[in-house]
Amino acid sequence: MSITCPTTPPCTPATPNAATSTVSPSMDVDPSGTSSSKRQYYKEWYEKNKLKRKAYNARNKDHVREWHVKNRDRVLQHKRKYRENNRDKEKERHKRYFEANRDKILERARAYREKNKDKRHAYDKAYKDKQKQLDRALQQQPVEPQAGGLLQLLAGAGVSSPPTTAASSVVHHPHMQLSYILNV
Repeated sequence: MSITCPTTPPCTPATPNAATSTVSPSMDVDPSGTSSSKRQYYKEWYEKNKLKRKAYNARNKDHVREWHVKNRDRVLQHKRKYRENNRDKEKERHKRYFEANRDKILERARAYREKNKDKRHAYDKAYKDKQKQLDRALQQQPVEPQAGGLLQLLAGAGVSSPPTTAASSVVHHPHMQLSYILNV
């Protein structure tokens, strides 16, 4: 899997500390070449320069980290766009992987559930207890809207203190506020 350069100077860099690849990717690609040959060329180029990139990244760890921090949004945007464009391909790939490794994946999931059973049980129990307390609190304080219906209830929900007139019997509860009713 060796790539030869058609140019007269050798493909080695002028300095031993060359940061990037030694070969320009567009140098060997024939413009009339097929996409599969181009793909093969880039694959070989990537493999050839993998060790150099790894060494460069090790030497310039801080610089690489800073670059990623600085360009994080751009990289994430690129990833997002790639995922959107290739969603079907990714689904197929995951489906094939799952079908090929079905037993292993299900066994791993079973082991995970078994390991975290106590934690999950405690979480579920706490959630159910909280729901029961809320239900009990709602049952102990029933809200009876008057003949005016929902509009009167909405109008009354905006008032923070109960009205002083004896004619009004609407009970104002803290949970009966406009944001709660409209689920905002």
